[in-house]
Amino acid sequence: MTRVLLSVKEVDTFYGKVQALHGVSLDLEEGEIVSVIGANGAGKTTLMNTIMGVVPCAKGSILYKGEEIADMSTHQIAARRLTSVPEGRRIFPKLSVRENLEIGAYSRRVSSSQLESEIQEIFDIFPRLREREKQMGGTLSGGEQQMLAIGRGLMNQPSVLILDEPSLGLAPIVVDGVFEILPRINKELGIAILLVEQNAYMAMETSHRTYVLENGVITNSGLSSDLLNDPQVIKSYLGG
Repeated sequence: MTRVLLSVKEVDTFYGKVQALHGVSLDLEEGEIVSVIGANGAGKTTLMNTIMGVVPCAKGSILYKGEEIADMSTHQIAARRLTSVPEGRRIFPKLSVRENLEIGAYSRRVSSSQLESEIQEIFDIFPRLREREKQMGGTLSGGEQQMLAIGRGLMNQPSVLILDEPSLGLAPIVVDGVFEILPRINKELGIAILLVEQNAYMAMETSHRTYVLENGVITNSGLSSDLLNDPQVIKSYLGG
């Protein structure tokens, strides 16, 4: 029997007096890739930031492995190995690729040999990063920076990885490469992924289930394969 790792229940979020999320609920189970799609301004990043404690949860519940995290700080949440890769990548531009990866393990006490083993595992997933190991993060291409941001997130050895708009600002061929690696992370490393993404087609092609977020409200959800053929989804998000 699969276990629900992350459960968002009837969450409301505000920016001042403006309500950004309205009773949002979703679940992410072990072994899953779940996507949240929606247009700009739909509330996707707000949802991620609420889960991670960056924005306060005004109402509702957020359970991670059965533990309430809605009132926890971002640091406390990350220490429980719920990890996010934020929009815009936010790597450390003046640190090398290796140093960026090392920082990803800061909340865990690991030996130098264990740290080295984990870095090599990231290099196996992203061979380009091995080639750029000593290069400063700020000199990498956009696609390489996205790989580094994901690699840094994986260094926390998460049970759940949240990716916010990983395709943003990348050329289509680079987007393909990034999305091709997500099922491998999911299957080989056993990490459940919550994919918050404006590129609806890529998100649904990659994920098992999808939630549609519009103006802070979940308006549709189901198997990604079903929603890819849903007339309303096609019309609204796939250019049909």
